[in-house]
This record gives sequence, C-alpha cells and structure tokens, in this order.
Amino acid sequence: MVKDGFTAGEVIRIVGISYWQLDHWDRSGFIKPSLEGASGKGSERQYNFLDLVQLRVAKMLRDSGVSLGRTKKGLGGC
Repeated sequence: MVKDGFTAGEVIRIVGISYWQLDHWDRSGFIKPSLEGASGKGSERQYNFLDLVQLRVAKMLRDSGVSLGRTKKGLGGC
C-alpha cells in the first residue's frame, strides 16, 4: 500500500525533530505541509514525501550549525 501523506506525529518520528520545531517551521512559512495545512487546534497537518525529504535536509543542516537563513536559501526558499 502506498501512503498518501504523513501526519505530524509520523513526521517527527521519521525526521527526528520535535513537534515544536515542526510547528515553528510551518507557522514561519519555512516548510509548510503540501497536502493539508493546520486549520485550527486539533487539526491534522498532512505532509508528502518531498516535504519529509526537505525537513530531513533542513534538520541535518541545522544540526551542522548552518543558520536558518542559509538553510532556507539552500532549500530554494521553501
């Protein structure tokens, strides 16, 4: 079975970031969920596979000490 999307809970486990960081990156417009954004408390964001790749690369860059501004540039201003 091919998965259509990933919930925030699945994303944080797969990518290895905190829910706070995922939420911050979404709210700041850095990396937003492609399939379904948050629409209020209790709503479920849905990320696609490309979102997961971008989030993982962003995490690796940030863990390596690359600034958020440079990370945004490196990911094409996601």
